[in-house]
Amino acid sequence: MNKQFRIRYTDTMTTYLLNETFNTQEDAENYIDLNLGESSPYDVEMQSPTIKIKIFETIETIIEMPDKEFNNDPSDCEIATEFFEAVEKGTGKVLYENRQYADGNDNEIISWNTSVWAYDDKTKQSKSVPIEEYIKKSDNG
Repeated sequence: MNKQFRIRYTDTMTTYLLNETFNTQEDAENYIDLNLGESSPYDVEMQSPTIKIKIFETIETIIEMPDKEFNNDPSDCEIATEFFEAVEKGTGKVLYENRQYADGNDNEIISWNTSVWAYDDKTKQSKSVPIEEYIKKSDNG
């Protein structure tokens, strides 16, 4: 895989990457000098290769709740909804929960010890982070 370089503009209030990509750091620096000015607030950074993977989360939950008869032969989804609503109301109790993660290709289990490369906005660099942190950040961002 070839390395690619991009130009980042940074000032006190803003930071963003320009659309252009370059095969060498020297090409990117020459572009800055010729088009943006030698003393401009632009820096060259190596573009990290990105890989997108699907992660499947399987949650097994055992819930205890008061006896209830289900009329009209409800679907599994309707029964599950009843159980989770009982937990929310406080009449049910989660006894056990197990989460497993698998990727979309070969269904190997991904453990929380797995790390992924992610871009850190604070340091402006890519770093290795635990997959749990990456998923939480993705969910919030």
